[in-house]
Amino acid sequence: MAASERGFGRARAHSAAVMSFVLLLGAGGARAQTPGDWEALEGLDSELSGRLVRLSTDNLRLPGTFVDGKLRRPALWDYDFRSRRFNRLAVTPPGRADTGGSATNQSRSGSCVIGHQDAGNGTPYHAFRWTAAAGPVDLGTLDAANNGSRTSDAANVSDDCNVIVGTSQYNANGFAQHAYRWTAAGGMVDLGAPAGAGRNSRAFGVSGAGDVVVGEAEFVDASAFSGFRTGAYRWTAAGGFQSLGALEPGFFTSAVAVTADGTTIVGNGGVGNGSRAFRWTAAAGLVPIGPLAGHSHADAAAISDNGKIVAGTSSTGPLDRNAAGGALRGTGTAFRWTQASGIQDLRQLLVAAGVDMTGVTLLSVTGMSPDGQWIAGTATTPTTAAGETVGYLVKYCDDAIGAACAQVGTTPTPSFAIGASGSALTVAAGQSASTTLTVTPVGGFGNAVTFSCSGLPRGATCSFAPASVTPAGAAVTTTLTIATDGGPVALWLRAHPGVALALLLPVFFRWRPGDPRGARRRAWLAAASVAAWLVVACGGGGGGGGNEGGSGGGNPTPPATGTPAGTSTVTVTATSGSGAAAVSRTAALTLTVTR
Repeated sequence: MAASERGFGRARAHSAAVMSFVLLLGAGGARAQTPGDWEALEGLDSELSGRLVRLSTDNLRLPGTFVDGKLRRPALWDYDFRSRRFNRLAVTPPGRADTGGSATNQSRSGSCVIGHQDAGNGTPYHAFRWTAAAGPVDLGTLDAANNGSRTSDAANVSDDCNVIVGTSQYNANGFAQHAYRWTAAGGMVDLGAPAGAGRNSRAFGVSGAGDVVVGEAEFVDASAFSGFRTGAYRWTAAGGFQSLGALEPGFFTSAVAVTADGTTIVGNGGVGNGSRAFRWTAAAGLVPIGPLAGHSHADAAAISDNGKIVAGTSSTGPLDRNAAGGALRGTGTAFRWTQASGIQDLRQLLVAAGVDMTGVTLLSVTGMSPDGQWIAGTATTPTTAAGETVGYLVKYCDDAIGAACAQVGTTPTPSFAIGASGSALTVAAGQSASTTLTVTPVGGFGNAVTFSCSGLPRGATCSFAPASVTPAGAAVTTTLTIATDGGPVALWLRAHPGVALALLLPVFFRWRPGDPRGARRRAWLAAASVAAWLVVACGGGGGGGGNEGGSGGGNPTPPATGTPAGTSTVTVTATSGSGAAAVSRTAALTLTVTR
C-alpha cells in the first residue's frame, strides 16, 4: 500500500475469546536446554502483549488483556514455571466492572504497567500508568480542555517507567493524532508532525532511557501520490523527527520498536508487491527482512537488546497497526530472525528442536523479553474453537542470545541496564555538557556499579556524580559531565621573515612540465626550502630573547591541548564486580564540539 493510502484511523482489536498455552524449549549449541513441551491452559481468556519480564526464579510477567465476556479489560499476568499456571492481576480501577481497555507494555522491572482504558460505557479511552501503590493513573490527552471527548493510548515505556510514549487526539476536530512523550514532571508533551500543521504522527517505541522515540509520521514526499508519505521516524529532543526513509520510493514505513540504547530500530514498510519487515541502523539504513517463502507481507514486532534477534509476523495478506496502542491487526505466521540465520518460521524452529507441534499454528508475535529468549503471540491449537485464538509463550535459545539460556526453575542471572536521558550532546570548546544516566536492575540485581568513558576527543574529560550507584530494587541515576578544553588545537608558527620566505619559495622556483632545466630547479627548490625552515626552527640566528624553548625574539609555542571541533562517539561503560564475575553494560553518546 502506498504511503498516501495509509490511514491513521482507530479501531479496537477483535473481542474473540482466547486461551493460552505454553511452549518451553531450548535449541542451539552449549546454551541450550532439553526441549520441553506445550500445554493448553483451559479457562484463561487473555491476550498477551509487549515486553516480557522474568521476575524471579519461577515467574514471568506479561502485560495484556483479559477478555471478560464481551468486555476487554487491561490485565497483568504472572506465569509460574513450576505449576504452569497464570495468575491475573487487575490493573483497572477498583469497583469499576465496566472499564474496558488493554495493558500494552511494562517497565524493565515489571513493577509499572501502561496501556489505555475507558471510564465505562460510552466514554473515550485514555492512556494510563499503573503501579501497585498508585493504581491506574489517567494521563489525559493532548487536548486537555476536551478530555471528555478525546482519546489517547500508551504504546511503550522507558526502563524506569518515567517516560511514556503513545498517541493522542490533539485538536478541536478530534480526528488528527500526534505522538506524545509523557514525563512525571512535564506531563504529556506534543511531539507534533514533521509535515506541519494538520498532519499526523504516532509513537510506538522508546529507548531504555526514554530519550529516543520511534513511530510513524507524515513527511512531505513528492514521490507519493498525495505529496505526503507516512514514514518511520527516530525522534530526539536535539534532532526532532529524523526520517528513516523508505524501502521503495513513495511507499510507507513504520517504526515499531527500538533497542534499549536507541541505536537499532525495527518495523515494516511497503513495497510494490506487499510489505517487508525492516531493521535500521545509522550505518546500514533500512535493511529488509522477509517475508517467509510464499508470503507477500511481513511486520517486525520486537527486537532484543543486543539487536541480533527480531521477531514478528509474516503473512499472505496486509498487516497494519491501526489498533489502539499500535497493536497489530491481521495474522499469518510467527517468525524469528537473526543476523546469522536470517528469517525463519518460529513453529518450524520448534519442530526442529523436537517439540510436538501437531495441530498448532503460531499466528503472530506480540512481544518478546529484552534478551530475546521469550516470545509471545497468538495461535490456534487442535482444541481452539472456530473464530478464536490462544495466547502462546515460547522459550527459544541459540547463540544470538549472547548469554546463558535461563533454565526453568532456576534463578535468572542478575544484571542491569543503562540508558542516557540525552544521547546527543553539543558543547562549545572550553565548556561542559551533562546528561543523566539511569541504571535499572534486572533479575534482582543489587550491587554497586561504577562508570568510565572511552572515545573522548583530545582535551576532554568525563566525571560522574555520584561515581558509584547501587540499584537495590529500583532504578538509580548518576550525572555524567563531559568537560572540554578551549585551548589551542594546533601548533603555532613563530612570526619570522623566514616563514614568509619558505612559503614564497615555490613561487620563485616554479617548475613547468617539459622544462629542460626542471631537475636543476627542483634541486634548488629543495635546498632553499630546507635552509629557510632551518632558519625558522633555529630562531633565525638572532640574539636570544630568553623565551621558552630558546627561540630568538619570537613568542613561545603553546601546546596543542584544546578539544578540536567535530563529532565523536563516546562510550560509557558501567561495571559491577571484577574478573569473570563482572557485569558490564554500555551506552553510546554522540558528542559534538563547536568552536
